[in-house]
Amino acid sequence: MAGPFVYKHAAIKAEGCTGCHAAHGSQNAKLLNAPNTNELCKQCHSPATESATHGTNAGTPQAAQPCTNCHTHIHGSNMNAAFLN
Repeated sequence: MAGPFVYKHAAIKAEGCTGCHAAHGSQNAKLLNAPNTNELCKQCHSPATESATHGTNAGTPQAAQPCTNCHTHIHGSNMNAAFLN
């Protein structure tokens, strides 16, 4: 998952895999350092920017949806700097 990518997630550049994943095990899915992806993402990405840049999807607040619903290439992308699908 480390690439090489044209657009590499800054967390991977700075901290490597352990910035988001527990190397020696975790009670969370995918060895994450947080109980879910939204909590993990919000450790670095401000909720204030979320409301300014994200809308709603069919009336459901964006915060209620996993970030990875849209940002599918979270480790990096060769096509999109926002890691969109």
